[in-house]
Amino acid sequence: MSLSKIFFLLVTLIIINFKVVAETTIDRDIAKLCAQAIHPVEMSLNLPKNILRAISLKETGRWHHKLKESMPWPWTVTSGGEGVYYKSKREALKAVRELQYQGVTNIDVGCMQINLHYHPHAFNNLEDAFNPQLNAGYAGDFLTQLFEDHGSWQRAIEHYHSNNKKRGKRYRLAVEKLQRIDSPFFRNDLKPNHQNIWLAKQNLYEEKGTRKIRVQGSKQHRVKENHRLQQAFNKRKAKVLEKWKKMMSQRKQKLSLQKSTHQS
Repeated sequence: MSLSKIFFLLVTLIIINFKVVAETTIDRDIAKLCAQAIHPVEMSLNLPKNILRAISLKETGRWHHKLKESMPWPWTVTSGGEGVYYKSKREALKAVRELQYQGVTNIDVGCMQINLHYHPHAFNNLEDAFNPQLNAGYAGDFLTQLFEDHGSWQRAIEHYHSNNKKRGKRYRLAVEKLQRIDSPFFRNDLKPNHQNIWLAKQNLYEEKGTRKIRVQGSKQHRVKENHRLQQAFNKRKAKVLEKWKKMMSQRKQKLSLQKSTHQS
């Protein structure tokens, strides 16, 4: 093989390797936005160890094939049961706005997949909804509220996902499994940066009162929404029942008529 060909192959390999490293770095840097936002929230609210981390991985975990590990993704958007990982915040914002333009309201966003329909007061605007610190901070307050409402962290995890007992339990078991995993990604990328942690905590304390008000507002909204859905269900049920009674009455009359005709 000529020296020129060898040189060309070496350059090609260097470029390929550089590309892989660059892509890995980009993925980790973006994923770190969630990891570094979650850690101060867990500490400041005195939450069970790794509880938000596990929920974030369950909600937005993105598998890194090279590192063989799941990482949270801040630009995740879920609608209709399908989650999409966008490359940038800009793309995620665009996707949500397009869904909203189409009339879709049931949308989960960000590191902790906060639902925009059931938590309409969680953020000042859509930009804030994708802010990892604000997203994780609201999730921490919401989870704390669920703990206070239901009396245990297990129930809080279940209700974070669903009020349906079966779905909630299945979700909790998956979260608890993730909670027990020793994640090299989180361990390596959460080496104390005291300046960042201090600033994050300051932001958390400053926003805490506002978020609590929003959590309460969202709770009231969910209660009203559940009441509205229950009323709508009861109306549909009554309508179907009335239709069924009418049908049975007509059927009875028809049978009675046939019987009398047969006798005559």
